[in-house]
Amino acid sequence: MTARLPKTSASALISSSLTNQASAASGKQLTLAILLLFLLVTLCFVNSLPNSLLNWDDQVYIQENPSLRTLSWSSLKSLFSRPYFKNYAPIHILSYQIDYRLFRLRPQGYRMVNILLHVLNSILIFFLILKCYPQGFLTALAAAALFAVHPIHVESVVWISQRKDVLSACFFLLALHGYIIFRQKARRGRIWYGLSLGLFCLALLTKPTAVTLPLILILYELCFRGKEDRASGRQLMATAPFFFLAALSAAATLWAQYVDTGIKQYVGQSFLISFLLTGKILILYLWKLILPIGLSNLYVFLIKRLDELITPSLFFSWALILIFLAGLIWLWRKKRKELAFPGLWFLITLLPVANLIPTSTQMADRYLYLPSLGYCLAVGLIIQALSQWAGGQDEEGRVFRWAHLLILVGLLIVYSSLTIARNRVWRNDRTLWKDALAKDPANYHAATGLASALLVEAQRERSVSQKKYYLQQAAKLLQQGLSIKPDFALAHLGMGSVLLEEGKAKEAIPFLLKARRFNDERRYASRIEYNLAVAYLKSGQRKAAERSFISAIRQDQTFALAYLALGTLYFDSGTPQGYQMAEEQYLKATRIAPHDPRGFFYLAIARERLGKLSLAAENYQQADVPHVEKIMLKI
Repeated sequence: MTARLPKTSASALISSSLTNQASAASGKQLTLAILLLFLLVTLCFVNSLPNSLLNWDDQVYIQENPSLRTLSWSSLKSLFSRPYFKNYAPIHILSYQIDYRLFRLRPQGYRMVNILLHVLNSILIFFLILKCYPQGFLTALAAAALFAVHPIHVESVVWISQRKDVLSACFFLLALHGYIIFRQKARRGRIWYGLSLGLFCLALLTKPTAVTLPLILILYELCFRGKEDRASGRQLMATAPFFFLAALSAAATLWAQYVDTGIKQYVGQSFLISFLLTGKILILYLWKLILPIGLSNLYVFLIKRLDELITPSLFFSWALILIFLAGLIWLWRKKRKELAFPGLWFLITLLPVANLIPTSTQMADRYLYLPSLGYCLAVGLIIQALSQWAGGQDEEGRVFRWAHLLILVGLLIVYSSLTIARNRVWRNDRTLWKDALAKDPANYHAATGLASALLVEAQRERSVSQKKYYLQQAAKLLQQGLSIKPDFALAHLGMGSVLLEEGKAKEAIPFLLKARRFNDERRYASRIEYNLAVAYLKSGQRKAAERSFISAIRQDQTFALAYLALGTLYFDSGTPQGYQMAEEQYLKATRIAPHDPRGFFYLAIARERLGKLSLAAENYQQADVPHVEKIMLKI
């Protein structure tokens, strides 16, 4: 006869499963859990190590970053005193400087560091859940294992430019651990509190989305601390410095955005449209956490008016959100706050990217790196509840006793397989953008990105017929992108670049002028001006070319290639004054990019023409002439 469990609610069953475990985890269990998490992450992400650097942000952070090759007090001062690439995140850049000392430009090393950070984060999550649910070993292990292998994390782990996600999350979790130890320890509590504050600073200086930590601290207090402790108001005073640091970080982020790209507009230039769209995106996030298929490196929403957004799917999304919120409120009122914690964690950690403040990217897989912990924890709680329920069955209920393990193992196998497959998508620029375009043919960003990848391949191709084929395919993709979004600056820039590569400089100029007119991000302005200058120069308009080269330098004073090109323009005048002006530009290029031998080579030629033979000889030696002849500047 089958033993019957007493009737009880699902929430009560889960709560009881966290309090009725036989004992806390042993040292052996903890060691095995750590080894399991290490193996899971390694097996899932090892096939990403051969992936190449991408021309999508990787070239800005790694290949073309002038500060990467110098690690000194002056470079550190520069790192902490100004934003870089739309962000004030000096610790993020500092991590690349350290990597460069070890790996130079080999992407395998940078990616290996990302993977190790993901291992550490998975372990920190395991111990964090054990701290919050002391008898929930299975909950902690299941949640951490799911976090370790979930394919939604591929973008944050495999894309080297998203080092900030895994590194900031590491500091975030360590800061949270420090705060919990501070609240649990009467002795030496202040040391842990100070350590927590310091780690929070590092998290903010790595990625500003860590600003949600103060809210998470309050959530921890409300969910896991006793009433008497909370009633004293101590937690509010303890979290005040965290809120102050978060406010400073928010101000620094707004300053960095304004300096680099200007303040963004809401989707459709309307807060209401952006807010309603966020509801739809929230449900998409939840769905992709549960069933992570159809992932993309870039999601595009073509919405300009409110009536374009009002669809049945929008109403369905908001209905689900209301049900989700109602469930959290019900759990809270039923004194099951520890069960409401995962859902509230998910919502709170998503706040910085919820488009309440306008951003250039409405939705991204990387935005779920920390929020996904809420989903993984919820699944872990369900797994442990099933384990507790199965424990009440007799021998005839053996299947039920294995059900929770089968569910967990099944999820791990499915998620691991999807992660391994997703790593291959990030192999290079062409595979990445081809995948995004296949999933959404209206993704004009993906069409432009794939065209840019083909353009790079065309520039490297020696076969004339193959090069022509690549350029033709790139032009078709760019026209496809422009047909969807005629004012897309990057597509106009791409068309101009393709025409320049085909030797059609005059035809390239109108596209580049449109790119300049439609461009709303300062980071692209220097590249547009540079290509425009090259087009003018090849069309015989030297004065216009000079103005555009100077404009490119004004937009980006670290643009070494623009200095080289402007110097070459002056040098070609064939006059002593031209040689002197060229020397000035080449000298600036060598200071910005001392690793690039072309600057020293051209500087040597200019100085030789000016009669500065000893300096020219020194520059020839710095240039390593046999090497530089292979990479002569082409304008």
